[in-house]
Parts: sequence; structure tokens; C-alpha cells
Amino acid sequence: HDALLEQINEWSKETAAPADALMDIINLRLKNIDKLRNQVGHQKADKIVAELARQLKEALGSSAEIGQTATNELVGLHANTEHSREELQEKLQALLRQPIVIDGNEFRLDTSAGVLRVKRENVKDNANVVIHDAHQHGYSAAENNQVFSFLDQDNDLVNDQDEPLSKQLLSAIENENIKLYYQPRLNTNSGYFSVLEAIVRWRDNQRGYLSPEDFKPLIEEASLAKQFTGWMIKTAFNDVSQWIKKDFIVRLSLHITLNDILEPAILNAVAKSLNQTKFPASSLSLEVSERSLVRINEQAKVYLKKLRSMGVTVIADQFGEGQLTLQSIFVLPVDAIKLSENLVLQATSNSDKKRTLISMIKMARSRGLKTIATGVDNRAKLLLLKHIGCDELQGSILSKPTAKDDIPWARIR
Repeated sequence: HDALLEQINEWSKETAAPADALMDIINLRLKNIDKLRNQVGHQKADKIVAELARQLKEALGSSAEIGQTATNELVGLHANTEHSREELQEKLQALLRQPIVIDGNEFRLDTSAGVLRVKRENVKDNANVVIHDAHQHGYSAAENNQVFSFLDQDNDLVNDQDEPLSKQLLSAIENENIKLYYQPRLNTNSGYFSVLEAIVRWRDNQRGYLSPEDFKPLIEEASLAKQFTGWMIKTAFNDVSQWIKKDFIVRLSLHITLNDILEPAILNAVAKSLNQTKFPASSLSLEVSERSLVRINEQAKVYLKKLRSMGVTVIADQFGEGQLTLQSIFVLPVDAIKLSENLVLQATSNSDKKRTLISMIKMARSRGLKTIATGVDNRAKLLLLKHIGCDELQGSILSKPTAKDDIPWARIR
């Protein structure tokens, strides 16, 4: 750690390098090295790691510095790099696909590469934080079984290309089996609807329209869930653009963690849509599941913080069902909590649960968090939630999800 710190500090103070010069910190996690060490012995395992380090330096260039920071971790520093993300990804993936040959025998390492790219001007007097961030990013890449993960600390969020839709989704969209509806949320202070939440419905020939929970098994694969959410974002922003032209007041809420993973690519798609449509970021809310917040990776956390800095509101969805407490929410990049339907249902029939809900809403308000309740489908829930001061309410007793052409604009403020 000390050697890394010294090298990064020296580079940050170089007068010959421009302020916007870049350094890549490459963290390689060798996930099966302990197993190999037990199979072939410490000496040969050390040779395997040393050979990987040599090959990494060769791939990056003679100016790169490579060191072993733990028995299962290599760190490479490449100062003043000129590699694009794509070039670096190609080099590292090609390297990690190849077996390591020692004494004529091939050994395959199960390796994950996490790359943190930093500017020289951002490193000065900040090297400890940079090392920590690089370490965390490498750890997250390994935990998520990513062969390559890239995080640019100065990323502008909007450079990635759109991912093409699968044939399955294209077919469903073209046949209008997938549609986007909008359900208004009531602001309890004003008495008007104030937000439209985009809700996806997928029509099944036998069962009719399915909710996201119903069709989640159809898109369990991560790439499909990402494509589906990307389609939803694009469609919602197209609708928003049409409403703005008609001078409708629009505040939009999007659920972006269908498979309980907060994807950096999805956050990028949101930023890209905001940039293209000029829709005010302060009029957009992103709903993310509790589970996705618990296991958020460093890249997604950076992107989420940048969206919040633009004015986007982040809502912890289905709060009260998972592992998160209000205390843990306070340290996460969250502006509001959306109470789980079960939490509200129990509070209408159990006095202890009612007291818990009241306490939760008071505590959230004291820390500046907005509270939202969904599943308000009867008068008992409506009266309770209004009485205890919940900020926004959503449910069938107020308004059902409607098609984009049937939204009750006269009741929206």
C-alpha cells in the first residue's frame, strides 16, 4: 500500500505531465489462486502470479508498474495512459483468456479486472482515497463475476452506445404486447396529482396483461432485463417530449431495477435521455429496489451520485421488506422512501405496526426524506396515510394506471 501511495503521489506532482493526464489503476483479483496453491504448491503458484504480472506489464507498456498487494491481488499503475477504454478492455480480456504456462504446463486463472481511471489534477493530496476507490472497484468487479469493469472518476455518463434489443423484445414491442402506462401519485399537501409513475404491462395471450412481477421470470437474464429497462426509459422520455410540446406539467418516476441490480448502463441511458430531451432533471425520480441498494457497486454509486447532483430524485422502493433500516438509508444516495404495500396493510389492522409506521414517517421527515405509499386501494389506507402525514399516495382508489392519451391532466399540478 505504501509503495502504491508513493508512486501515485509522485505522479500527481509531476510538473511535466498536464493536469488532465490520466492514470489507470488496474486491480486484478485472482479468484482461484488459493486453490491452485494447494494443488501445485506455494513456489509454483508464486511463479504463476509472477508470470501474469510480467504479461500485464507487457500488455500495458514498459512505463507501467506492477505489484502484488495480496496473495490473490495484483495492482498495475499506468501513468499518462493514452489507451481508450475499448483498447484497454481488449488488451486485458485477451490477456486473461490465455493460460499461464510454467515449465511446459498450462494453468488457468479465474481473474477479474477492475480499472479505475483518474486525472492527475484530481489525485493530488487525495491518493489514499484513490487507492481505496480502486480497491473497492476491483472487489465489486470480482463479487459480480465481471471479467472487466471500468470506472472513470470523471465520467460524463453519456458516451456509451445504445444496446440493441433482442428479437424477443423487438417482437413483443412491434406486436404491441408491451405497453407503457402511467399511474398518477397524489400529493397529500396540495390535494392534486403531482407525479406520473411509468408502469410496464406485457400482454400474454392466455393471461392478459402481466405486471413486472408477473413477467420477471421471462427476462431474468441480466442482458434482457437491461434491454427491457432501456426500452422503458426511451419510451417514457418520448412520451414526455410530446407532453412538453403540449405545455403539460410533467414529473416522471421510473423504476429501473427490475432484476434488483442497479446497472451503470441504465443510469447512463437515463442521463443520455435527459441530455437529449432537455427534460429538467429536477422533475425526474428514479425508483430503485432495496436489494439493489444493498449490493450497489462502485461504478453505479458514482453514476447515481452524479444524477442526484443534476437534480434527479432517488427513491428506495418497497422499503420495509428487505434488509435496509432507516439508519442505513441515511448514508445511501437516496432522497425518498416508497413504503412497501405489506407495511401499509399491516398498519391498518395492527396497532403496533401502525405505531412503527408513524415513527418511520416522522424519522424520515426529520432527515429530509420524502415518504411515498403505494397500493392505496381502500378508504382505510387512504385515511390512515393522510392522517400520519405520508407525502405522496398511489393506488387504485385514487387512479388506476392509464394509457398516455388518457391521463387526467386537469388534476395534475
